Amino acid sequence: MIINYTSPWVIDEVDNPNVKTVLATFGTSIDAVLDVLSGAFNPTGKMPFSTPISRKVVMENQSDVPGFMKVKGYALFKFGDGLSY
Repeated sequence: MIINYTSPWVIDEVDNPNVKTVLATFGTSIDAVLDVLSGAFNPTGKMPFSTPISRKVVMENQSDVPGFMKVKGYALFKFGDGLSY
């Protein structure tokens, strides 16, 4: 699954056994995505923000505490998560 992030969306529907990989892009061109998927380019990267695990945690959010400082159970993908292959 490819998600073009523009902000930390609630995407809890991708947290299921049918989705094996999530490729987060940030304004990436289609050509660049194809280079990654075809193996022509080895991607690297880290999440610049936490992605909330559900709408409920967003509604209960303390506005003065960033997502990466939240207790366990807040983020589906945490600030700083990432890898390459």
